[in-house]
Amino acid sequence: MCQDLPVSCEHLWINNLSKVLTEYFFDNVACPNGTYADSTTRLCSPSCNPTSGLYKDPSTKTCVIKCPSKPNLYADSFAMTCTQTCINNYFALDSTRTCVQICPSTPLYYGNYATYRCVPFCPSQSYSFSNNTFRGCVSVCPQRIYSASYVVDLFADNSTWSCVALCPQNQSYYSFSDPTNSSIRICVSTCPMVGTNFYFS
Repeated sequence: MCQDLPVSCEHLWINNLSKVLTEYFFDNVACPNGTYADSTTRLCSPSCNPTSGLYKDPSTKTCVIKCPSKPNLYADSFAMTCTQTCINNYFALDSTRTCVQICPSTPLYYGNYATYRCVPFCPSQSYSFSNNTFRGCVSVCPQRIYSASYVVDLFADNSTWSCVALCPQNQSYYSFSDPTNSSIRICVSTCPMVGTNFYFS
C-alpha cells in the first residue's frame, strides 16, 4: 500500500507510468492497451511521433510506415492510424495500403462507391468514368466534361461499360442522344425509334 512506502502515491504513480512507457518497448513486450511502440522515440506512446510519418497499427501495437495486409488495414492520413475502412469519401488502395482521394491511373483503377475500394474493373451495371479530378464507378455517365478550353459530350458504352466521348467505331456503334430525355446518351448498334420518329446512323 502507498502508506507503507517512503514516497507519495502520486510520485509512485508517475514513476510507474514512466516505467511502463519505456521498459515495455525495450523488453520486446507488447505495449499496454492504448499505446504503440514508436521506434523513433523508443517509447510506448498513445500516438506515433507526429514528425515520423508513421501510422498506429492496432494489430501489432506498433508504429508502422506501411499498414499490413493481414489483417487488411489501410493508412488513414487524417487519424494517422491503420484502419479497416477508409472514411471521408477516400478509397482503399491495396498496392500502397493507403486511403486515397483519387484512385491511380497507372495502373488503371476506379473508385468503387459500394465498397470504397480502388478496383481495376467496375462492378456489374456500372460504368467507369474518369477526368482530371475523378476516377470512379458510376451508375449513369455524366452528360459532358467541361474544361477551360473545350466541352466533350459523353456516352455510355455497354460494350466496355465505360463513359466515352466516341463510341467504338470498329464495332459499328453509334452515338445516340435521346431528344426527350437528356440523361439518355448511349452507344447503340442500331439507331432507335423515339415516339413516332426514326433515327438513322
